[in-house]
Amino acid sequence: MSRSRRKTPIMGVAGGPRASEKKDKTMSAKLVRAAAKQLIAKGSDILPERPRDMFNPWGMSKDGKATFDPKKWPKWMRK
Repeated sequence: MSRSRRKTPIMGVAGGPRASEKKDKTMSAKLVRAAAKQLIAKGSDILPERPRDMFNPWGMSKDGKATFDPKKWPKWMRK
């Protein structure tokens, strides 16, 4: 895959080009499921509407995505 290139000049911020949020997402999903199970076990009919009510999305390894100039940074277009 030495010739694979990005189609759009977008990449993750504050984690490097190869940073992944897989571990963060699995941890947050576990927290949401555990909290929902506890609420159901208590007999509560009201579950949280958003998973963000239970974990902090700002604590994840990346801070979202941003665009960059492919002419200025041609190396970043490589996958």
